[in-house]
Amino acid sequence: MSWNPAATEGLAFSAAMGERTAPLAWLVDFTARSIKKLDLSSLPGGAPVEGKEGPSLVQLGFDTQGRPQALIADVYVQRTPESGEGGARFLTFEGQRYPVAAGSSNGENAPGLAFAYRMEGPAWKRVETKVSSFGSQDAPDVSELDAAKKMLQQTLSSSSELPGKPADKAMAHTLETTLIEDPAEEEAWRTLPTPGAVLHYRVAKDPEDDSSFASLPLRWERDGTLVAPEQLAAQQGERLVLQARGAMVLIVSLNETGRTAQVFDSQTMKSLVRVQGVDAPTLVP
Repeated sequence: MSWNPAATEGLAFSAAMGERTAPLAWLVDFTARSIKKLDLSSLPGGAPVEGKEGPSLVQLGFDTQGRPQALIADVYVQRTPESGEGGARFLTFEGQRYPVAAGSSNGENAPGLAFAYRMEGPAWKRVETKVSSFGSQDAPDVSELDAAKKMLQQTLSSSSELPGKPADKAMAHTLETTLIEDPAEEEAWRTLPTPGAVLHYRVAKDPEDDSSFASLPLRWERDGTLVAPEQLAAQQGERLVLQARGAMVLIVSLNETGRTAQVFDSQTMKSLVRVQGVDAPTLVP
């Protein structure tokens, strides 16, 4: 799942990997709390034909301008390279030939095409096509696409990232002495500024490797008043990953059962959405 704060929109994607069933996606307007189904039928793999292999929709997200973007893998039994002059091999799609590099096929991997489609208005437009290798865990797959690299740069996956800046001494003292049962480390507090309110959080240490990570407590601050985030999904002791884009703040909590993502509007300090079991949530652009 990914979110576009500029339009207060999000995108939810469901696909039965390995099964020839149609993937589903919805555009979510957090402010209006409305959901609109996204039409994927015109995409390769968006409307699989029963009993036949074909392209598959691998990833949905937003490009750097906040437009829905789809990454497609086109590799299957019928998708075998054709031979050309001088032993050259190529794959054909919509009448155009794409050269297959030597060595792109081995016992584990097979060559195929990777596509990037972008939604422009009501329609999907193909914006990139590349030959890639598919099959093994180390195969480049759709990551060969320039569009995929940009989407991956938007992914927030490291719990060691500590956004914001150290809290000023007076505020750190207030937070530590007010919220911590045995106050000890006032310097552990950090401040994440947003257009609506400041978010303060405490930095914890992993006793095994001494790494730092964001943790509870969390407090909004506006005009000197501290407010706890409402309906917060995160629990004490969990690692947190924080990200801010415009007025939107994403809080991801990590535990043994997976990740829970929650989006807040800092203008209202209200929770807009909470989703459990997400893979790589992020705010874009």
